[in-house]
Amino acid sequence: MASLRGRPALIWFVTTWCSSCEAGTQTMAQNIAALSADGVRVVEVENYADFGQSGPTMETFAKSLAGHAFANPDWTFGEASSALTRTYNPRAYLDIYYLINAAGRIVYVNGSPSSTMPGLLNAAKSLV
Repeated sequence: MASLRGRPALIWFVTTWCSSCEAGTQTMAQNIAALSADGVRVVEVENYADFGQSGPTMETFAKSLAGHAFANPDWTFGEASSALTRTYNPRAYLDIYYLINAAGRIVYVNGSPSSTMPGLLNAAKSLV
């Protein structure tokens, strides 16, 4: 998170066994270029230990759903620590994201990018 300071970012918490998260990752792959053009770096992280449920690893999940966009330098995948999950996702949502401006303020919160992408893209445009 510290490496994102001073730059707009989207931090997105997913579970790798969630169908909404799967669809959202595919939608993100189709829209990552638009977010990148607005200067937004996307960080998609698996909620700590997938909330105790069985799912694929984050790498397998991301590679299979993001396709060629997996290699986009403005889209990073990882696994959230327990502390990070508790801080940003205290209600344990399966699929939630936060758009953070360059000053470090959360400016837009939502989930399920497959359903909410138009609102996310609009919010990202307002950062420029």
